[in-house]
Amino acid sequence: QPDVLRRLLQRYAPGDGLELGIELPAVKRVVLVACGTAWHAALVGRALIERWAKIPAEAEVASEFRYGERPLNADTLVIAVSQSGETADTLAAVRLAHEARARVLAIVNVPESSIARESDWVV
Repeated sequence: QPDVLRRLLQRYAPGDGLELGIELPAVKRVVLVACGTAWHAALVGRALIERWAKIPAEAEVASEFRYGERPLNADTLVIAVSQSGETADTLAAVRLAHEARARVLAIVNVPESSIARESDWVV
């Protein structure tokens, strides 16, 4: 794990800030969706986004996200977190986000996975 973190930081944060190599649109709200241990990572991500970007953020268990009424729109960025990139509930959340015209950033270990292919951006 320390080696993976070191490589990620070298790739995405070579200077003082985190550079993803993608240009995200202006957003007013961020919703992170994930399952299992990826949801724990989403909880950390929520706190960091609010601290660093000063944008309201929330973390949702993807299986619950699918069944709730969520106010998603073009000002919302949905971040889908999945180790495999094939988690069914998280993939369903990505599809719901697109139906609502929200943009989706995937954070996955498998860049050619279903979640990555159906997202607007991939890390």
